[in-house]
Amino acid sequence: MKVAVVCPYAVDHFGGVQHQAIQLVDWLREAGHDSKLIAPGRSGGPPGTEHLGSSVNVPGNRSVSPISLNPLVYRQVLEAVDGADVVHVHEPLMPLVGWATLGARPLVATVHASPSRLVRTMYHRAGRGVRKIFRNVDVLTAVSEAAAAPLRLSGLHPRVIPNGIDVASYT
Repeated sequence: MKVAVVCPYAVDHFGGVQHQAIQLVDWLREAGHDSKLIAPGRSGGPPGTEHLGSSVNVPGNRSVSPISLNPLVYRQVLEAVDGADVVHVHEPLMPLVGWATLGARPLVATVHASPSRLVRTMYHRAGRGVRKIFRNVDVLTAVSEAAAAPLRLSGLHPRVIPNGIDVASYT
């Protein structure tokens, strides 16, 4: 199966979501699938990573996110996921990389962040709009109850699947 794993955060910067996306691609390959990572950055990631170019650091949610704000990246992502049997996007609401995947089918979307109180309130008040954004998502997952809670405020029903950890790397 051809699986496109899409990460909105630059893989030439260390981060938890980037690490999870890289490990997912590696695990899928070990299981015999043809998988590739698509992400901002100029280097990093497993062999065959489709790098989307430079990123900028955007502060938010008590963190700094290295994302691409280049409008050309939208088309790059669409081209990169073309031909995939399934697309798995991490943090689908992150501009612009995440947004580009929302029309792909079949689509798995994983939410990692537990947003600030302001964002949770926005999810709750914009429930119908948030549901519309996710209407093409076939499987919606969250890595924790905290990440799932704002989605539930919008009337969505994510499956909670904790991040996988390769314990061998810690022994």
